[in-house]
Amino acid sequence: METVGVVGIGAMGSPLVSNWLAAGFPVVGFDIRAERMAHLIDLGGEAAGSPADVTRAADQVILSLPSVAALDEVVQGKNGLIEGARPGVV
Repeated sequence: METVGVVGIGAMGSPLVSNWLAAGFPVVGFDIRAERMAHLIDLGGEAAGSPADVTRAADQVILSLPSVAALDEVVQGKNGLIEGARPGVV
């Protein structure tokens, strides 16, 4: 089964993680807030060290972010998704 990556484990990202885990998908995720990363682990997901690490580990990546500025940082910033992107990641 393909690994799902999630960046943003907040009000919307957390239920998504729960649903994918319940469906049997492995989930790797990242959030800037430590308590959300702890929640991800409590749910049964794997914590990544950065958005780049999410794209290195996942086959598909979902973003649940609060703003365009956050999106820009996650995608193009230091250790962003682009740095870890590899062929085939959706």
